[in-house]
Amino acid sequence: MTFADALTIVGTTIVSVGGAGAIIFGLSAWLGRVWADRLMTRETAKHAQELEALRSQLQANLHKASQAYTQKLELYWLVAQPIVDLVVELDNAGECRPEVLQEFERRRLNTTAMLGMFASGAVFNAYNDLIDYMFDALEGKHPLSFAEFRLRALRLLTEIRKDVGIHTDDLLYRGTR
Repeated sequence: MTFADALTIVGTTIVSVGGAGAIIFGLSAWLGRVWADRLMTRETAKHAQELEALRSQLQANLHKASQAYTQKLELYWLVAQPIVDLVVELDNAGECRPEVLQEFERRRLNTTAMLGMFASGAVFNAYNDLIDYMFDALEGKHPLSFAEFRLRALRLLTEIRKDVGIHTDDLLYRGTR
């Protein structure tokens, strides 16, 4: 074997291994893309599933918050009615008939329980402050002053507005009556 023959064999070996290397490289690149696509598809499906679970949870939380908000608004409408009825009775009759006071007391107890469950502490305290003032006046501990009643009622309304997120400013009476 001559040097030229050895060189030819080495060259042929390098060319044949190089061609196989190119084929192997091409196949490995293709196989890598297939695996990457499969992994990406799997990850995309996993993330889509997680996203749908989060959407579902968010929708449930939104529904629950919406129901609580609606119930709270309805409760606050109910809070005012017994107080208004009692004030109208006092204004019209000058005193409170026992049956009116008994009905007020029944509704007040119910309202207090509902506020205790659904209202903020500030609303609950403002409501009780107003009720205590009214009962003290009815029991003769002090005269019923409409100006004082209005001040306490506006404090209650201010706390209700804050609780439902309508406004955060304080309600103040700026009239002269």
